[in-house]
Amino acid sequence: MLSLLPEIVLILLFGVVVGWAASRLRLPVAVGQVLLGIIIGPPILGWVSVDDNLRLLGELGVLLLLGMAGLRLGLDRLVGVGMTGLWVAVLGMLFCLAGGYGFATWWGSPAEEAIYIGVALTATSIAISVQLLHQFGLMERKVGRIVIAAAVIDDILALYLLAAAHGVLTNALAPARIAASLVLV
Repeated sequence: MLSLLPEIVLILLFGVVVGWAASRLRLPVAVGQVLLGIIIGPPILGWVSVDDNLRLLGELGVLLLLGMAGLRLGLDRLVGVGMTGLWVAVLGMLFCLAGGYGFATWWGSPAEEAIYIGVALTATSIAISVQLLHQFGLMERKVGRIVIAAAVIDDILALYLLAAAHGVLTNALAPARIAASLVLV
């Protein structure tokens, strides 16, 4: 873990600088930080290598980001937008599912792989959505509440859709288990 310290310092230092620069330019901080990871990571410069320790720290970071998103959410916000949030979620999921499947089959992927690609594209990232809406001061506006409600709904539905697709494609579908987990939600 100590050998990872210079890489952590590099990520944190550049992450803060890129976040500051992006916010000064009124650009999404999250986009700048993702691009930073691509640039300093294995795809381009290779200054930071991905190993189990860094992967663990990344997962902890995601947990913190989701926790911060949860702190900014409230059930009243989700319920307040009602059917609008549901329609945005469902239509967005259908568009992404169809588009992902269509593009993947056009690209030459087998149907099973194209289904996974389409389903994977249906999920948003509630944590990133909340971070961006907060950065641009849209959390308290109606559009922000609709986006958050839609993101929560489609993230949950996407997980069930992924489980169902996997179960169907591997002949291991367990409808009773899926139904039981739906009741527990």
